[in-house]
Formats: sequence, C-alpha cells, structure tokens
Amino acid sequence: MSDSQSPPASPATALITARDALQSAHNTFTKAVKRFAEDDRSLSPSRTAQKRKVMQETNAFVGKMKKNLSNFKLAPPSKVTTATSSSARTTASSSNSSKAQKPSLDIEGDDDVPRWEGIIEKISDDTKKFYQDRVSHLWSAPTLLARDFKASLAAFPHTELDIAESELQAIERLLAAYTDHSNNWKLYLQEFKGSRKSYNQACVDAQTNEAEEDENKKLRNIETRLREDNSTNAGEQFVWFVLRTIESIRYIKIWNTHHQNRKWKTQLIEQTFADEFPELLKDDSAAGQMKKETLLKKYKRSHTTVIQARRELLVLYEKFGPGILLDRVWDADATRRGTRRSGRFRDIVLLLCVDNSHWVPIHSHYADSLYNILSILASKDVAEYAKDFLTQHPPMYHMTMSMAGD
Repeated sequence: MSDSQSPPASPATALITARDALQSAHNTFTKAVKRFAEDDRSLSPSRTAQKRKVMQETNAFVGKMKKNLSNFKLAPPSKVTTATSSSARTTASSSNSSKAQKPSLDIEGDDDVPRWEGIIEKISDDTKKFYQDRVSHLWSAPTLLARDFKASLAAFPHTELDIAESELQAIERLLAAYTDHSNNWKLYLQEFKGSRKSYNQACVDAQTNEAEEDENKKLRNIETRLREDNSTNAGEQFVWFVLRTIESIRYIKIWNTHHQNRKWKTQLIEQTFADEFPELLKDDSAAGQMKKETLLKKYKRSHTTVIQARRELLVLYEKFGPGILLDRVWDADATRRGTRRSGRFRDIVLLLCVDNSHWVPIHSHYADSLYNILSILASKDVAEYAKDFLTQHPPMYHMTMSMAGD
C-alpha cells in the first residue's frame, strides 16, 4: 500500500458509514414521497396517469425493500474461547452446509417470536377472502379531515354498528389518516375540551415510573393508573385513552421480555390482584378464602384476555405508529370492561400488518394530527409527552412482535 492511500476501513466502520448513508437516503426519500403525496395541483389526464404509475412503481419498490429489511438481523458475535472449539464449529458448519438456514424474523430479546409466514398459513381461506373483499381496498381510502375526526369522536362507541363493521370502519380511518390545518382542529374540537386538570400529573407520574428499575413494581404501577379514568366527556375519554394506550404499550413490551418466566408472571398477576382488591386479603375465614380463590381465577382469565389485546395493540403500533392512538376502537384495556372483538379480528390484524402490497406515506400525518388533537383537548404538555413517547419507543412500521403466548 502506498503512503497516499488510506487504509481500508474496518468492517464496523464500513457498516456504520453504510448505515448512516441508508438513513440519510431514507430521510430524503420520505420527504420526496410526502411532497409527492401532498401535491394536489390540478393535473391533466396524462399527468394523472403518470402520477398513478409513479405511485404504483414506488409502492412496489417500498414493498420489496421492506421485505428485504424485515428478513435482516445481525446475530451476536460467537464466543470462541479455544482453537479446538473454533475448529469443531468449522467442521460442524461444513458438514451441515447443505442445510441452509432460513433468515430469522425474531426480535432481539424475544426468542419465542414465531415466524409470521407460519401463522399466516393457519388463517382460514374464508378469512383471507374476507380480507381481500372487505379490507384490502381500504388502503386507498381518501385522507380524512378534522371534521371527520370530530364525527368519529362524537359517535363512539358506534353502537349502531355490529362489532365487525365497527372494526372495518376503524381500519378504514387508520389507513386513510387524518390531516388538517391547526385552525381547523381547534374549530372542530374546542367543544370537546374537558375540565379535567389531572392530565399533566398523569404524564409526570408515568415518566417517573419509567425510571423505576423494579419491573414488577413498574407494571403494577401501570395497572393501577390504567384504572383511573371515570370521565364522561368524549374529549376527556379520548385523552385518557391515549394515555392508557401509551402505558399499555410500555407494559406489553416489558411483559414480552419475560416470555419464558411463568413464575414471574404468576407472581405479578397475584400481586396486581392484591393491589386491586386489598380488602380480600384481610378476610381469613374459609368463606373469604373461597371468595378470593374464585375472584383470582376470574381475574387471571381477564388478564389473559387483556394481554392478548395488548399484543394485538403492539403489532398495530409497530406497523402504524401513532395512527392507533387516534381511534378508541384500538383500546386494548377496553376488553377488561367487556368490549368484545369479532371472531376475525386477530387474523385481520395479522393480514393487515403483513400486507406489503400497499404503502401510503401517512405516518407523519398520524403524529401531526395527534399533536394537534392533544394540544386542544388537553394541553401542550400532554402533546409533548405523547411526542416524547413516540421518540423513545419509535414504531418499526412493519410486522415485528408475537401475538401468541400467554
């Protein structure tokens, strides 16, 4: 090597450089797509056809890139301590060279996340047909405005619809996304602003709990706060839904890291039960103990249902980010209060989240709309709190977490 030549970059440096370049290209691409999508100038028929072609080609490109990246994961470096062990591994690797390993879709720290294609294969043909007939076209739903959000907020819980139809309309709102000028948000939502003053304190308490190192205590604190909302005003109920959903996502992320620790989970559930029903612990009579055992069994069944709903919530959050914070239909903890899901809900969520044949640049709309809504219905501090959560727990915008398990 001559003195004028730079030494080759280390593999780590080369990877960091390539990664930064990819991030920069992603940012540039996202801005270009947003400008393209928001360009509502009147176009001639030929320009309209050209724009449609560009959209189709871009959707196909993004779908391919998402598929490539979703199969990618760096494995931790092997711990080789002796030349003998290294040689043995090399020999074993050579003997098994014909057995090509399938790329892992697992998430680091969650070893039992199943491969999604295996789960999708188990979904019935009738449900897949239902998705194609009733859901897939919703990806092209027109963008919604502040007045549409007001209508949905006022109509919740949409009792005039059956469960499945309510879910379909929520999916349509999710895929359409809301976007409007801040003045319009204020015009349509001012009447829903409640008189509650405890939002800011709830955010402070949640941030304080984030620093709690004891995960058992942290999750018990979350469960306690999830029982606080007794609002009747639609605007107040929406704000508490957002705060509750943020806590539910935090909860299930920690819960998933203990997927193989049944003892830890059982102790947590029993301690959470004791936190909620302390009076039962004071009754040592035979009748009191029998009542406690009966209620605990019922509580555990209810908790299992909530955990499943929170898993579904997390999958949706990883795919659609703050979009799921804009509709109370996605409230995972509502299942504890008797809200039911349709029989197809879980499978439809899976199909929706693995559907890479469509791609719409709506994620920034989600965040902007949420910030405007919370600023009006609650306060700027609450809006900033939600914004900070999205920064600290950024969604992946593709399928990631398991909805199986306990």
